[in-house]
Amino acid sequence: MIISNKFTHNANVFSSLDSRNFATINLEPKKFVSPYLRNENNQHDFRLSILFLVLSGSLHTPLGKLSQGTMAIFSSADNIMASQEGCLVSILIWKTNNWTICNELLWLSSQSKWYKKYEAWVGKLNFNGKNPNPLSPWTAYMVELQPFNGEVSLHLHQELNNLIFIQGQPNVNSGYFIIEENLKYLALPLKAGDIILVKPGVKHNLVSSNTKHNLKFFVFNNSQSDYQQEESSDYHLMKKVPWSAVDIQVRFNLNPILINVG
Repeated sequence: MIISNKFTHNANVFSSLDSRNFATINLEPKKFVSPYLRNENNQHDFRLSILFLVLSGSLHTPLGKLSQGTMAIFSSADNIMASQEGCLVSILIWKTNNWTICNELLWLSSQSKWYKKYEAWVGKLNFNGKNPNPLSPWTAYMVELQPFNGEVSLHLHQELNNLIFIQGQPNVNSGYFIIEENLKYLALPLKAGDIILVKPGVKHNLVSSNTKHNLKFFVFNNSQSDYQQEESSDYHLMKKVPWSAVDIQVRFNLNPILINVG
């Protein structure tokens, strides 16, 4: 079955959640990012927060070189460019009234910890303390999944929206996004640069592909729900599904896509 247009859109076109815009940009070597943000930067009455998430390759910035799996926030996209190897970067951009925001890196508040409930290593992302957390009221995490064991644990969120950014090597199947749709289980192949927006009430999960590389991704929740508090987090396990019951979709689009469900 071919991936339905009902779920997918081009990830290189800016979409929004709670007035925060996001997209994935595939930067050729030594190309600047600012031309891709002309429309987003056309603001005069407020400051912008621009969050760069490096999904593959690396990015040269005023804070230094950012490699895969790192991220930083800036008030301007000036002087930010892909390295010699190019860069696949996702961008999250929003208005702010904070005129004193500084350029800064995000960091893991602690080493990623294994959580049995999520069947994943999870590390919470924070800023370095120079300013109040500009992500608020959102929360953000780095997630790494264990090798797939042949069974999918579906879960849902009752209130929060998930915004997920996939890391990995370009044009390599990193894993699958599984959803329940009309009592059927669909698996959508994932590649680096893909963005997933999951709205409340959708039974879903992600799994690694059968390779030596675990699936890694960034998760942003438009909620203060804390994944590190397993018992109270807005993450509700629903059922386990054998892989034999899952219908794998065919993907022809090698460019990053936005998967929007709910």
